[in-house]
Amino acid sequence: MKLPHRYDFLLETFENHLKTAAPAYFEPPSLRKACTYSLFAGGKRIRPVLCLACYEGLTGSEISEKSVDILNCAMAIEFIHTYSLIHDDLPAIDNDDFRRGKPSNHKAFGEAMAILSGDALLSAAFVILADTNAPIEVFRAFSYAALGMVSGQVLDTCPGENTADFRHVNALKTGLMLALPFETALAITGAMDENQAVKNLGLTLGELFQITDDILDCTGTYEELGKTPGKDASSDKLTSVAVLGLEGAKTLADSLAARCHHFIDVSILENKQFFADLTTFIHHRKT
Repeated sequence: MKLPHRYDFLLETFENHLKTAAPAYFEPPSLRKACTYSLFAGGKRIRPVLCLACYEGLTGSEISEKSVDILNCAMAIEFIHTYSLIHDDLPAIDNDDFRRGKPSNHKAFGEAMAILSGDALLSAAFVILADTNAPIEVFRAFSYAALGMVSGQVLDTCPGENTADFRHVNALKTGLMLALPFETALAITGAMDENQAVKNLGLTLGELFQITDDILDCTGTYEELGKTPGKDASSDKLTSVAVLGLEGAKTLADSLAARCHHFIDVSILENKQFFADLTTFIHHRKT
């Protein structure tokens, strides 16, 4: 299953901006080394690419290296996502020694620096937004997504709190951060109130992403995932597979993918085929 046409261009444009702009936000050098270790560890960069693609779909204009404001917003999204991965891997949470085929941040730099690196990435995201003069709607979307993600992690990991419906946990833990790129592009382009379908697409795509994560945790290998498989079952986490079984989770993923395609069809996005292809990729991904 291939990523959509134009994905590679958006990814390359974002990577170039990230490599140029990101290191300057972190001092002293030891903090910069730890933060950039995780920032540049690879990955598909789905969240920032979604932000750039949604911007193109709403404006009808193409992203370039001169599109600094939206590139900065996409970078801020990736900062928050990277912070969440660093903290997820800590012994007190998921206790994972590997991320994207490399030692986790705390394995490479120690727990204290991993915690501080995550703190720095989260804080720097809002510095980026301030430097970009982003509208207040962007700050609000970032704040709600970051806080909601932490609430979802609490429900996911803390004994006694794990009583919520797994779909509610998914919406908080993963859905809000997948909806954030869409809300950011909507706010930057002044289209926040024009099409609820774009927001719904982000939320539904986020849930689809989490369900496929649940499935891959059961069916994937270390070589495919770049991290230890089977962690959800061994940690007794409330996942779609735990509640519905593997086949039930696959059926739910099919339903969510169909909803994504519906929201794409009725949205104001001009690049509908890009999002249709990306939905199919997420639905059937192996990594």
